[in-house]
Amino acid sequence: MIPKTKYEELREEFLVFHRENKDVWVLFQKFTWAAVTKSRSANGRYPSIPTSLVLGAVRWSLFNANPEDKRNIPGRMGPFYARMWNKKCPEMQIFRTLTMEGEEAFLLDQIKQVPLFPIEEPTA
Repeated sequence: MIPKTKYEELREEFLVFHRENKDVWVLFQKFTWAAVTKSRSANGRYPSIPTSLVLGAVRWSLFNANPEDKRNIPGRMGPFYARMWNKKCPEMQIFRTLTMEGEEAFLLDQIKQVPLFPIEEPTA
């Protein structure tokens, strides 16, 4: 049996986490879009946003919605959510990701995900 790479172990952990916590992806998209619209520069470029900022907002939102919710959202899930966002919104590419050792193309069709949060540009 071939030992799994660190990437394969993390990806499997992420897929299980994602399957059991679909609301995290919905909130991740919501807060990412909020950060993008509030920090878009005058020249129309999209900013680079750290996943830790977005995951922090997700954790805060889940806690405020239900203080009894004791779910732990590990920071190591952030790179996978960043890849999902960059794959869904390739024109933005706001999350910078490094290639993980053993990483092949991250295929979103491996994940039965909820639809992308409806993105609508605010009318000024």
